[in-house]
Order: sequence, then structure tokens, then C-alpha cells
Amino acid sequence: MRKVLFWWWMLPLLAHAQPYGNEWIDFNKEYYKVTLAEDGIYRLTYDDLLQAGFPIGSNSATPVDPRRIQLFHRGQEIAIRIEGENDAVFDPGDYIEFYGQRNDGTLDAELYVDPAYQPHRYYNLYADT
Repeated sequence: MRKVLFWWWMLPLLAHAQPYGNEWIDFNKEYYKVTLAEDGIYRLTYDDLLQAGFPIGSNSATPVDPRRIQLFHRGQEIAIRIEGENDAVFDPGDYIEFYGQRNDGTLDAELYVDPAYQPHRYYNLYADT
């Protein structure tokens, strides 16, 4: 009987023990994926964003204020530089610069009972972009 009472009291504590790792996601916002094959400094131009369907400029009913754009890698916000954000409109000639990292095998280590069994930590099992 004591064991049953013990687990009855401990179960709620154990249920909240592990975060999922996606707590940074705000489900009221819209997200776009930027895929990279190599680490380096990248520039997203006005045309790049238009081709991706990003709501900018006069083509969109509700254009995004470039001062509110954020970029994340594995749930952590990374620094970006937005040229032309002062007027609160993303115009042709404006761009976003950032240091981007390709997808590697860092998160794959959790798939192995012993992380030493991971074939290669520099390549992801699913995709490297």
C-alpha cells in the first residue's frame, strides 16, 4: 500500500520532468524554413523572400514589419542584420544577413542507446540542409 501511495504522489512530478524541446515555438506565428548545405554567412534578398511566399512589400495584404523578423536554429534565436528596416517596410534592395549552420548529427545522438554508436556526428541521418 505504501508503494502505491508513493507512486500516486510521484507520478505528477515525473510527468513534467522532461521538456519537449519545442517550447520556443509560438503557435500564433507563421514560420518559414531556410535550408543550408554549408556553414557560412548568407543573405536573403527581397526576391528570395518573394519566391518563398514570404509576406513582404506591396504584393502582400499584410506585409511583415522587417523589425519583427527573427531567425532560429535548434530553438535558439540567432543574430541577424536587416538592411533597410528603418522604414518598417521590406523594399527591393533590402536584405537579411546572418551566419547559418547546416544540419549536422548533433540531435541524432539521442537516437542511440550509446551515443558512441552514432556513425557520424557531422551528418544528419535525415538531411544535411
